[in-house]
Amino acid sequence: MFESDRFLEKRKDGSTRPILRLIRARKAAIRIDNPPLERMKLIKARILQYPNISMPSGIPSGYPEIYPLIGKNSDFQVYVWEISAFKNKPRFKSKENKLYNS
Repeated sequence: MFESDRFLEKRKDGSTRPILRLIRARKAAIRIDNPPLERMKLIKARILQYPNISMPSGIPSGYPEIYPLIGKNSDFQVYVWEISAFKNKPRFKSKENKLYNS
């Protein structure tokens, strides 16, 4: 499921990368103050609903936890990412951001 088009970001060179990390190699963050062009449409529709809210420049997530790690074909797996706060990072309001008002 996470390898479907809905969860993959297409890059300019034609390659893809996952929006959500599925391996425990490193933590990730989604930039929302200056997102990649490929994500702008997805993010802009949501961010503009809250023009006066002070938002962090990005949304960091921890490593994915998967349970059960290995299951039978008839089992379901649960994937969970911890979303944390960016402390002491720049904040912005979408109504004041040129990318969201163009």
